[in-house]
Amino acid sequence: MTDKHTIVSKIAILVCSIAAVAFAATAQAKDLDTILRELGGEQRGPASSGVATKEKSDAPPSSTVPILFDHDSASVSSASLSQVAIVAQALRDGSLADYRFRIEGHTDQTGTSSYNQDLSERRAAAVRRLLVDTHGIAASRLVSRGYGESQPLRGVSQVSETGRAKNRRVVVVRLGGTTAGETAATRPGHVPSGQPDGPRADAAVQAQTPAESVTIRLQQRGEAAAQLIRPGGVLRTDDEYRVSFEAAKDSYIYLFQFDSSGNSQALFPNSDLAQGSNPVRAGRTYDVPEGSGWLTLDGAAGEETIVALASQKEIPNPTAAALQALSRGPRAPVPLGGNPATPDLSVSTFTFQHQ
Repeated sequence: MTDKHTIVSKIAILVCSIAAVAFAATAQAKDLDTILRELGGEQRGPASSGVATKEKSDAPPSSTVPILFDHDSASVSSASLSQVAIVAQALRDGSLADYRFRIEGHTDQTGTSSYNQDLSERRAAAVRRLLVDTHGIAASRLVSRGYGESQPLRGVSQVSETGRAKNRRVVVVRLGGTTAGETAATRPGHVPSGQPDGPRADAAVQAQTPAESVTIRLQQRGEAAAQLIRPGGVLRTDDEYRVSFEAAKDSYIYLFQFDSSGNSQALFPNSDLAQGSNPVRAGRTYDVPEGSGWLTLDGAAGEETIVALASQKEIPNPTAAALQALSRGPRAPVPLGGNPATPDLSVSTFTFQHQ
């Protein structure tokens, strides 16, 4: 026998489902001109208002695009494939062709935070794959990152399905230029709003070989304004910092930091600093340390070098490989002992000064 409570619950679920379908059906695709305008590109059509105004903001240009996914899945809905195509058209536009972008995934607060984090990462990665594999956007121009439920929209209630649907979003963020006049080491980074660990800035240096590509970023935490640390920059003993990296393809990544005396610290994989493990996912940003933690410098002042090794196979002795890579210099494949069973590596380095 079905009681009244069960009947009411089923009706409530049905109403919520109808509301979700209605919102998805009425979600308006964002046109090319709007995306170009929001990302700071050249607008092709007339502006929506007679007077163009631009508020000053430290945040980089971004565009929230209405890309829908199949229920509880990272598969882009067939209804949104045309929206992804419009995003690709914008990224190919001459006014944006020399920029890199981050594809961000966000969820509502339904479900556990760990599940939402994983779902947001998979959805952001799915959009990136479509842009690369289907629309020919260079993989080196795109990274993806999921934020789960950690960055809800301000002033948007998640009590209603409409509010939750607004929080389930994909955001395209313009990171910086890739023209010949602006190297990867000078690309500005993005400080997402709502981060619990205070302001920070990043700089990136990228080394690429035909096999692998890894981007290393150094992020410094400051008491006041965030400071951009470029390769060759300076950190002092009391400064707090974090190392991030991204791989262009699924790879085994090994990250070490060497001081001027040759002492080394394994940064990744290292369960004391981060829960991530090998192989890493393409386009995903890995932070060392994870969460709200920061690294500090100790020991003698001098040159510090972060070395990233990338391979399509596990490296039997990554510490020895990192030492050999450091002696050979950056951006050079490192054959280990001529052993054909041992994979060649690609190497990325980031050097800064400890004062």
